[in-house]
Amino acid sequence: MIDAALHRRAEDEWNRSLATPHTPQPDPGLCTNRHTQCKTWAEAGECQKNPGYMLGGSSGQGMCRLACGECEPCDESDKECIRKNRERGGYLNIDEEELKLAELGVEKGVLNF
Repeated sequence: MIDAALHRRAEDEWNRSLATPHTPQPDPGLCTNRHTQCKTWAEAGECQKNPGYMLGGSSGQGMCRLACGECEPCDESDKECIRKNRERGGYLNIDEEELKLAELGVEKGVLNF
């Protein structure tokens, strides 16, 4: 039998998670620092000491790619720069025209995903 206190804690945690709005991650093609301490950490050698957190990997997007020099800042309209940053980070490059065609195919029942 589940302890009543454990059940209440789990329920409280569940309710808190529902109340917290989801914040989507930025496109990895846009070179950013996602923490205010990135520059300080990069200067302290954390890019080499803690690459999973700083640069990212199979577990997700790095928090400090800009500070670590792993990407270059791009204007949101510079598709080539964004493509290069996505490649350097190990992400797929999305061709917007192919995506539109795929969406049309799915809507018409031509493609099944």
